[in-house]
Amino acid sequence: MIDGPTFEATADQVFFADSPLHVGWEVPDFFHHLPVQAADPDELGGEIAELAAALFAERSNEEQFDAAMVFLAQTADLIDAGAQYAGVCFVDFDGRPSMATLVAQRVERDAGGLRATADAIAGQLSRHAPQDDVRVVEMAYGPVALRTGLTSTAIPPEISPDSLPHEVPRRFVQAHIPLPDDLSVQMLELSTVSVDDWDAYSRMFGEILKTVEWATDDELRTAREQRTAASAASEPGDEARHGLVAVSSRVWDLIKTEQPRVGMSPELDRMRLAFCPTCRVSGNEAPCTPEHLWTLAPVEAAEADSLTAHLEDRLTAEGWTWSPGLPSNPGRWYADRTAPEPARLALRHSPGSTALHVTVTLTCRHQPATAPGPRR
Repeated sequence: MIDGPTFEATADQVFFADSPLHVGWEVPDFFHHLPVQAADPDELGGEIAELAAALFAERSNEEQFDAAMVFLAQTADLIDAGAQYAGVCFVDFDGRPSMATLVAQRVERDAGGLRATADAIAGQLSRHAPQDDVRVVEMAYGPVALRTGLTSTAIPPEISPDSLPHEVPRRFVQAHIPLPDDLSVQMLELSTVSVDDWDAYSRMFGEILKTVEWATDDELRTAREQRTAASAASEPGDEARHGLVAVSSRVWDLIKTEQPRVGMSPELDRMRLAFCPTCRVSGNEAPCTPEHLWTLAPVEAAEADSLTAHLEDRLTAEGWTWSPGLPSNPGRWYADRTAPEPARLALRHSPGSTALHVTVTLTCRHQPATAPGPRR
C-alpha cells in the first residue's frame, strides 16, 4: 500500500529552450524514470535494459527482453512527442498489483494573462472531449486547467501482472499550467489502467501538482549559492562522523548477517546536521544534531519484520533499549542507547518502494550529553 498522504520524492527539473523559466516538480520515489532525455540510441537502449531487469527481476531473461522492447517503443513514442519527463510505477495495494504512468511536456502558448490562458485551454479541452471533466482550479502559483477522463488502452503481455494481453480501461488526469513567460504551458499527466486504485492515484497527482515551481537562471544560481553555504554550515564534524559511522557499521553488519541479498542505495546515503525539537522550538539558527540517513532495498514487509526482530535481539544484548512503533503506524521501529555515546536508531519501512530507511542520530551538540531528543 502506498504510504499515507505524504510521499518521499525526488525533484525533476526541465527547461523549455525559448523560455527563461526552469520548471520543477517532485515525484514519489517509487516511480522509475523512462530515459526520454537519453543522448543517443545506445544510452537509451542501455537504460531501458537496466529498467526492465530491475522491474522484472523474478522473470526470465526472455520476458525481461520482451518488457524492454515494450518500454523502448513507449519511450521512443514519448521522445517523438516531445516529452520532457516520463515515469512508471508498479506498486502493491493490499496484495493487488497496480501500475501508473506520469508524463510531462512543455508546449508553446499565445501571449496573454495566466487566467485567460487557463480558461482558453479549458474551453478547447471541453470542446475536444465533452465527455471528460474539465475545470480550472487555483493553485498557490496560479490557475491550472484540469482534465479528467476515461479511455481504453492495450496492455501487452510483457508488462501485464499476469503475463496476458488485455484491452483495459484507462483513467487519466491532465494539468495544463500556464507559465508567466507568455510562451509556454507545462502539462503533467498521470494515467493508470488500475482503475480500482484511481482514488489513491488522483490524490497522489494532487500532491505532485502542489510541488510545481519555477525559477529563472539568476534565481536558481542564487538558490544554489545559498544551498552551498548552508550545506557547508550543516556538515557534521569528524568526531560526529566517527560516531555515526560506528553505529551504522554495526547495524549494517547485523543486517548483512541476517539478509545477505539486501543492498544499500549509495545515492540515498548522507550525513547532515539537523535540528532537534528543543533547538527548533527555541529558535536556534544553527543545526545541532548529527544524523546519518541510509536506505536498504529491496526489503518486503515480511522481511522488514524479520530483520528488525533480529536487530532487536542483537542490539538489546548490546545495551540498546528497543521499542516498536505504534499499532496505528506500523513499519516503524526505534532503539536507544546511553553508552558509550547516546544514540538513537530509527527504521522505517516503505512498502511502495520496498525500502527500509535507516536513521542514526547522535546527541544535540547544543545540549548536555544526554540521550537524543524526542522522536520525530
